[in-house]
Amino acid sequence: GTVFVTIEDEYGDVQIILWGDVFARYSRELDSQVIEVNGTVSKWDGTTNVIVTSLRAIRVGVRMPRAHDWH
Repeated sequence: GTVFVTIEDEYGDVQIILWGDVFARYSRELDSQVIEVNGTVSKWDGTTNVIVTSLRAIRVGVRMPRAHDWH
């Protein structure tokens, strides 16, 4: 199925959309604290999203603040 993920930094947040095949390929990268997202910006019905084509985990050498878990 389709997976919707909200990512954020100190400037704001954005929703990324992963189709099933893309999620299956990159699901492990979503566990990383910092990721690089590649995709296409989609504006529809007043919302802006990124349709993901690839993800890459980025390793950082410092401790990152804890993520917000809204669920």
